[in-house]
Amino acid sequence: MYNTFVLSLEKDIERRKHITAVLYQLGIKFNFFNASTPDDLSYFFQSVYCKNIDIGEKVIAKAVYATFHSHLNLLTKIYNSRQHALVLEDDLVPIRDFDFNDIDFESFDVLQLMSEVSCCCQFITWPAAGDMMWRLRQQNFFPTQAFDWELHKLRGEFDIQTVDEPVFKQSSNFKSNLAPDGY
Repeated sequence: MYNTFVLSLEKDIERRKHITAVLYQLGIKFNFFNASTPDDLSYFFQSVYCKNIDIGEKVIAKAVYATFHSHLNLLTKIYNSRQHALVLEDDLVPIRDFDFNDIDFESFDVLQLMSEVSCCCQFITWPAAGDMMWRLRQQNFFPTQAFDWELHKLRGEFDIQTVDEPVFKQSSNFKSNLAPDGY
C-alpha cells in the first residue's frame, strides 16, 4: 500500500488536467501536492541554504530553489504519513506498461522510474524519506546542484535503484518552469 503524490504548481491547470487523465488511464488514485513557488521561499532558504547551487545560464535560479523546496516538503509529508509513496510530476507520459500494484518496498529506498538522475517519477519508502530529509537539511549541508543531482549523489548512502527501461518520459507539450526557453 502506498500514497501517490503529484507535485504540481496550483496554478498549472493544464498540467493538472493532463496528469489526471494519464493517471486515470493507469488506474492510479492520487493527491496533488502543491509545489512551492519562489514567493514561498524564505530569505534563509534562498540566500543561505541554496547559495552554492550551480545554476546554468538558461535556468531560472528561483525556480530551481522552489523545486528543491517542494521536494524537501514532500519528503517531510511522506515521512510524517508513515506510508510509502509514488512521487510524480505533472508533465509525465507513460511509455511502457508497468505493474504499479507489485512493488516490493523492502527491496529499495528509492526506485526511479525514468532515469538515474531524475526526481520526476519514483517510489520512495517512508523511512528513506525521513532519512533523506534529515540528510538534506543537516546544519552543515548546502546543496551545490538541483534536487535530482543531489538525490543522485546520495546513491552511496541509500539504496536508490533505477528501472531497466523508463516507465515515463516528460511531455514536450509543456514549457519547463525551470528553463522556459529550453536547456
